[in-house]
Formats: sequence, C-alpha cells, structure tokens
Amino acid sequence: VVAPGVEVAGAYPGNLLAIGSGTSAATPIVAGIAALSSAELSRRGLRGPQLVEAVYDTITSTARRLEDAGSGYGRVVAYGAVAKAAGLDVKVVPVSISPSTARPGDSVRVVAGVYPGQRVDVLLSGVRVFSGEYPTGGVVVRVPDTHMDGNTVVVLADGGSAFGEALLYVRPVLRVD
Repeated sequence: VVAPGVEVAGAYPGNLLAIGSGTSAATPIVAGIAALSSAELSRRGLRGPQLVEAVYDTITSTARRLEDAGSGYGRVVAYGAVAKAAGLDVKVVPVSISPSTARPGDSVRVVAGVYPGQRVDVLLSGVRVFSGEYPTGGVVVRVPDTHMDGNTVVVLADGGSAFGEALLYVRPVLRVD
C-alpha cells in the first residue's frame, strides 16, 4: 500500500510542527492505521499470526486502487480499514469536488452520493467544515486558510455508516497586510 508522503505535517522536537516528505512521513500513517485496526481486531479475539494476517487483509482490501505503477494495493483508507476491523458495514459513496483546485478562503462544492436531507459531516483533511442536512445540489464549504497542497475531503453520512472521499488541491497563497 501507499500513503500520503509529500508535505505531511508532523511533530518536531521543541513542541514544533514540521512539514516532511518521503517514507518517513508516509510510514507513520500506515503504522497508525495498522495500530487502530489491530486494536479493533484484538477486541474481536484475534491474536498472534492471525491478528497480523487480519490487519494486513484489512488494510489491503480497503485501499483505494491507483493507476500509478508501484502503488501495490493502492492508497490506504484509514476510515475504511478501521471500520472493517470493527466489523462495521460501511457503504462507500461517490464524492466529487468542484472546482478540484482552489485557494485558501475559496468556496468549493462537495457533491456526494447521498440523498437530500440526510445528515452528513464533511471534513477537509481532518477539519470539519460542515455538519448538518445534505442540501440538494451538494454542500458549499470554505477552504480553511491553513490548508494547502493535497487535501482529502471526506463525507460521512448516517452516523458514519456511509463514507466517501475525494481529493482537493489547494494552491498556496501569500497574503500581505
């Protein structure tokens, strides 16, 4: 599997935040997903080699297929893997973003394969940008000023039993007052 590994924010000594790229940025993401999945599978009674195999199967079977050579089973999907490990039946719904490229502060429309009136949460790289009833035609959200480059937009519906994601590229911008 592959994981985000370009310009990933992470902890740095001295109570700082640093941006890193490469396998040292991607590996902790996969390790975290494996740990969360392992905890859920352990609650279901798996141990030892059975647990290791179940974690592997969970992560690889929920990965999002990519067309890039060398991406193995695809990009890890944390929500899908942990939900599967917990034994939850999660419906995958399509999600699209328009426009697919924006700047901090811009508004984008998030269209998901859910019905109007359904309760949804929309997250942009982990930041909740909408929570409420899904309107006809999709949700319009503002891109936070702190976001740049590749961002995963996640839509959760029906209390998390429906899940979808898409990518939004946020172009960096320099503002001077």
